[in-house]
Amino acid sequence: MTTAVKIGYLREFIVLAQTLNFRKAAEALYITQPVLSKHISILEEEVGTSLFFRNNHTVKLTKAGELFLKEVRDIVARYDEIKEKIKLDDAGFKGKLGIGMLYYSKEHITPAIELFKKNFPHIKLHFFASTPNEVVNAVLHDIVDIGAVMHVDFPNSHTLTFFDLYQEPLVVMVHRDHHLAGRSSVSMSELKDECFVNVNDNYYYGYFEYIKRLCRRHGFEPKEPALVNDYETLLLTIQSGFGIAVLSANMKKQSNPCSTFVDIEDEDCVITRSIIYKSSNTNPAIPLFLKQFDYLKNELLLHQYARKTMNNEMFPFRKKNKNRPAVTLKNKPAS
Repeated sequence: MTTAVKIGYLREFIVLAQTLNFRKAAEALYITQPVLSKHISILEEEVGTSLFFRNNHTVKLTKAGELFLKEVRDIVARYDEIKEKIKLDDAGFKGKLGIGMLYYSKEHITPAIELFKKNFPHIKLHFFASTPNEVVNAVLHDIVDIGAVMHVDFPNSHTLTFFDLYQEPLVVMVHRDHHLAGRSSVSMSELKDECFVNVNDNYYYGYFEYIKRLCRRHGFEPKEPALVNDYETLLLTIQSGFGIAVLSANMKKQSNPCSTFVDIEDEDCVITRSIIYKSSNTNPAIPLFLKQFDYLKNELLLHQYARKTMNNEMFPFRKKNKNRPAVTLKNKPAS
């Protein structure tokens, strides 16, 4: 066998480990079941132990199979990355990549940037840090190639691809003297009589609509909100003792003596962080950058980074568009 064939066998093993069904795996790989079985047997012979427990009704990973799966994912990802590097080097590719990010929230994209710079030092990066709407507009108007934002509806979102990273919990920001301030958590329904403070659509299009849909899901229509022009004004409004704000847990870093944050205990009260890019953008550096998140996911580095920078919050990492956002979007973006 050649090395290339062995890599192919590893890919087949990964698909079978995901489906735990020889028929479905064979169909996904466009090979026959007997061929798949033969290749898995070759792998097991080389490893020296069974990777799957199988009978007429069940296919399960053995303990050795679980360990093997974790390792081969990294091997295949690294192999693909090396091939891409060689291909780009042979082509003399000296590209660039524009990255847009929220000026107040860069933690979830920084690890991928650091890894990308290490793996592709010949690709020049330039950055654009601004408000949510400005980052989206920068992507739509080709000022940057990708943007790190929340997965919410906004004009022309159907022209973009959303690469979902993880779902981040939502929290309630209240004044220190607010009746909820001493609570460790609240349910969304307990907020039905509160006055919501939120940024307007000129700053963050679609965010409050997302929150309102969550409120409706929990049985109430939020009162007429107090809309402000930016996050700084929102924070100052809450700190002065007026209203509450439902924010992503990342905003806990804005805590100060005048305010506090209370967790929302409902499982669906989360929001998805995503990388967006125009579906028509053919910059070859985009898929290379997105692959860094796959590597970080497998190594749990992004989890550790988020936990460190988010006051020990742990977020479940999501594969690309594997899970729908907690609230159904009116205009489903391209995937």
